[in-house]
Amino acid sequence: MFGVAGLSMDEAQAEAAPDKKKNKHFEYAEVVDTIRQQVSEFRATLKSSETRIPKAFPIKKIGISRIHAPNGVSTIRIEFACPSFVDQEAILGRFLLHLQKTTIPGSRQAVEVMPVPLDSSAKKSVVESYEQPAVSYVYEEAIQQLQGLGIDVFEPTQNENSLNWDSLAGYQDVKLEIEDTVVLALQNPELYERIAQKTRCRYESNRPRAVLFEGPPGTGKTLSARIIAQQAGIPMIHIPIESVVSKWYGDSEKKMSAIFDACEKLDGAIIFIDEIDALAGDRSGGTMHEASRRILSVLLQKVEGFASAKKTTVVCATNRKQDLDAALISRFDLCIRYNLPDEKTRRAVYSRYAKQLSEEDILQLATVSPQLSCRDIKEICEYAERKWASKVLKKEETGEVPTLRTYMEAVKTHTVGLSSRSQHDVYEA
Repeated sequence: MFGVAGLSMDEAQAEAAPDKKKNKHFEYAEVVDTIRQQVSEFRATLKSSETRIPKAFPIKKIGISRIHAPNGVSTIRIEFACPSFVDQEAILGRFLLHLQKTTIPGSRQAVEVMPVPLDSSAKKSVVESYEQPAVSYVYEEAIQQLQGLGIDVFEPTQNENSLNWDSLAGYQDVKLEIEDTVVLALQNPELYERIAQKTRCRYESNRPRAVLFEGPPGTGKTLSARIIAQQAGIPMIHIPIESVVSKWYGDSEKKMSAIFDACEKLDGAIIFIDEIDALAGDRSGGTMHEASRRILSVLLQKVEGFASAKKTTVVCATNRKQDLDAALISRFDLCIRYNLPDEKTRRAVYSRYAKQLSEEDILQLATVSPQLSCRDIKEICEYAERKWASKVLKKEETGEVPTLRTYMEAVKTHTVGLSSRSQHDVYEA
């Protein structure tokens, strides 16, 4: 496998050959020597650094050659022999960043990874890669770092309609509030910045840096965070509690700090923390564990530090707002309440998961499903489908889809199960 690192020669030649009387061949040789030196320095740096990339990798005898690009830009080509495509891409990415810090400032630089020996297509590839921002490698490195810390990363898809507000049934008022106060601010940060500069004596960002979603489980809080990220075209960084908490002293707050530091390398993100009450409870009671206290301290500092980030917002979710620390609550610019779905929303959810039923059937199901969340209704519909499939296999039913009666029985079973669990919890307490 081969990789090509392309470097524009125009300004490089100006640095390496100030004497205009030198012939072109000698000028080019000097630039090649400069690049050879940079490759050697880069290799030494890579060997001594703590990185997941192999610390020693083979570099061919650098037969650096000139590519006569179509646009007339003189370009040199460096071939690396790398163990895998992933390592190759990472090494070339690091080399590009290394070149940008060298003694050839201002030169146009590019990296292109090719899994086959270089041919005439390399000319076009190198020239086209000039348009690719160098920050792409920084982004990928940050994503890999987050995943290595056990963080779930949901990157936006190319299809904007794959995840939108239609994915969340009902909650029209909540959707409108989020759209007006969060999504638009992430999509148009420059406008919000201009308004703040013209209205405030001392500039401060008016964009929400932290938002709290509160409400019972299963009401769409996590899904809303994913929709926000998709609509804004940025990744959602989901921080599971178990990925942060550690039994080792000082490790938990270090992980939390490392997560936020990695997120700062991204060009915007939704940092989502579910069940935040388990991580940042109230300190006033005097019962908070020392590790939780340190994590909360880091969280408060990091949330405050995102004030200047253009497209980064921390979204926390809880069903026990009363248990949150007062200092953390004060950091939230918005608090959005998710109540249990009303009858209209329940009808919308049933219509989504049982589209074969009539409006009268849907209304009947919604009427007998008070105090159920959207997730409960989805589980009821899934249970009804499984029961119906079982009856079909046993020759007890012949239809293709479940009937209203099957769904009604599923509601009853689910409701009895909820009541049973509730009584058990009270008994255990």
